[in-house]
Amino acid sequence: MKGARTVRAVFTGFFPTIKGININRHVVDGEWCAAVFDFDTTFGTIPMVDSFHVVDGQVMSIRVHYDPALFGGHEQGRAYTPILKLPPGC
Repeated sequence: MKGARTVRAVFTGFFPTIKGININRHVVDGEWCAAVFDFDTTFGTIPMVDSFHVVDGQVMSIRVHYDPALFGGHEQGRAYTPILKLPPGC
């Protein structure tokens, strides 16, 4: 996905399933950071890790890591890691 508008549309469509988020840990290393959290959804609680590339205060990309089997998706144990790239200025 590219652009702030696309990212907002995806998250807006997913909002009705979100019941809560419990942040377990933040990790920061230069331009890279990660959030380790439990995503409480109508599907159940999903352990996730999102990693972010931040340059000059702007999020350049987001990589989401989770087991899609917990969403009723792919084979369990194969982590799904889409990359959301954002152009500068979003």
